[in-house]
Amino acid sequence: MTIRGRSGAVAVAVALTILTLLAPSGASAKPLQPWWFTGLSVASAHEQSTGKGVRIAVIDGALNRDVPELKGAKVKLRSALRSDSLKLAKARSYSSAFYASHGTAMTTLLVGQGKGNAPGGAGITGMAPDAEVYFYQKDPDPTDQQSEWAGQLFREAVKDKVDIISYSYTGSLDLDEDIKKAQDAGIVVVAGAGNPNGPVGEPANLPGVVAVGVLDKKIRPWKKQPEGNITIVAPGVDIASGAMKGTATDARWVSGIERTGTSDATPLVAGALALVKSKYPHATGNQLIQQLIHSVGGRDFGYTQEGGFGVISLEELLARDPAGWPDENPLLKGPNSAFSTYPQSVWKDPSAPTPTPTPAGSADQAAADQSTNAAAQDEPSSALPWIIGAAALVVLLIVAAAVVRRRRTASPALTGTTGGTSDGTQ
Repeated sequence: MTIRGRSGAVAVAVALTILTLLAPSGASAKPLQPWWFTGLSVASAHEQSTGKGVRIAVIDGALNRDVPELKGAKVKLRSALRSDSLKLAKARSYSSAFYASHGTAMTTLLVGQGKGNAPGGAGITGMAPDAEVYFYQKDPDPTDQQSEWAGQLFREAVKDKVDIISYSYTGSLDLDEDIKKAQDAGIVVVAGAGNPNGPVGEPANLPGVVAVGVLDKKIRPWKKQPEGNITIVAPGVDIASGAMKGTATDARWVSGIERTGTSDATPLVAGALALVKSKYPHATGNQLIQQLIHSVGGRDFGYTQEGGFGVISLEELLARDPAGWPDENPLLKGPNSAFSTYPQSVWKDPSAPTPTPTPAGSADQAAADQSTNAAAQDEPSSALPWIIGAAALVVLLIVAAAVVRRRRTASPALTGTTGGTSDGTQ
């Protein structure tokens, strides 16, 4: 049917208005469910854990704290670097700065609450929506070039006693000591491996750091995967999260815009580890990393440079207690050492009864002591067994003589016991 003229246009507008009003009110609250969310079965994982009680440090450029996905999320603005001195400033929110796009997207992938400004009010639900994010800002001026000297912010995260650091940057300088301090404090450092077709860069290439690579929609390592040692791969191609759109100083947040790169895979891995830490709060940072490399989907324990130890699997990660692994960072000496030193068999069920240690006075020890004592005894004492044996022989001879005398007088019906035949005869 074709409607012409102004009256027709009015009719169409009225019809659309009516359809909008008649739409179910619950539809506006339905969150976006992009491929990474459904592919990793995040909704099912949230039935077991949502990250509650876990602190995640996000060290990034800047943050728009006012986006709808972060309404109700536990996000704390912490420290910011200052370009004019070595002192730190208080981080703040930038609601209209284009520069806040990256940091806001990373935070949304972690703790997004599912409500945005996409059609129907839909938005992104993060990997660990009930976790607590501590945001550390690399530059207080979003129009300036970002600072690569992020070591102070890592030190601040250690002071704040976070559980996990999510760092979607590469090329940062002189982070060796600061990351080691974080690891010594029991913090898991998760970092993006690097830019497309480039080398795995710092800090992802530092000892003990979880270097995150990209998985595409066909569940394959990214064709543009950075070259070097990858720890784990997670969705990172066409990742719906959101972005700031507009000019440098006049931009607005748009929910659900897709992004691609190791940056976007990084918070998904950090959030997954937060789910594990929330479910098993007694697990150490080292044990979380052990769990990560041993609990992948679709293959046995193994390693390839482009695919790391495998594809992240929330189901496998949440299936067993990480406390069964050794409290040692398996990545400190590189992936090959991790593969050979920590096979799957090193996990021991922490709920299984612990074998009772053998007491010092056990039977084995007593036997050993007896043997030692016997060798040290003097000659008269060592003859004691022979004396006892002789006495026993005399007793046996007396009993035998008594039996013989009794048989001579007993009737045949009473015979047929030991030594007799079946008919009772001798």
